[in-house]
Amino acid sequence: MYFEEPAIYLNWMRIREAHLEGERVKRVVREAAKELTGVAGAFTNSELLIMNRDVSDLEAAVRNSFRADRSGDILLALKPGYIWNYSDTGTTHGQPVEADQHVPLMLWGDGIVHGSFDDDVAPTDLAKSLGKLLGVDAGGALTQVLPCIAQ
Repeated sequence: MYFEEPAIYLNWMRIREAHLEGERVKRVVREAAKELTGVAGAFTNSELLIMNRDVSDLEAAVRNSFRADRSGDILLALKPGYIWNYSDTGTTHGQPVEADQHVPLMLWGDGIVHGSFDDDVAPTDLAKSLGKLLGVDAGGALTQVLPCIAQ
């Protein structure tokens, strides 16, 4: 087992060698992780794959950054005010908390509309917006041009 923010990756070879049931191991590790100071929630990748059930706001936020092909076996979310302590910077990002879900962005120059905007946008919208300024198609079909870009 190893940890890489924000996920725990299990050693599946060892689990098979020990003749353990994988889903049960994930649930046990998930419950143990929930007991750690600063952990707001923990979710198995199997839980995150079940789409036809009601989920908490926290689980919905974790799902938004979950990728079945890359995410770990158990994903952790920290309580507001907590960060992973793996560097001397005192900062991190990527948690499903208010402070990490809203990032200020400032643009200026030709083609930029003066003002302050508080729209729901995604990071991928930046590619489409910069593409519009440069006269190229970027960002994909599901992205939008930011409201601060002159139309």
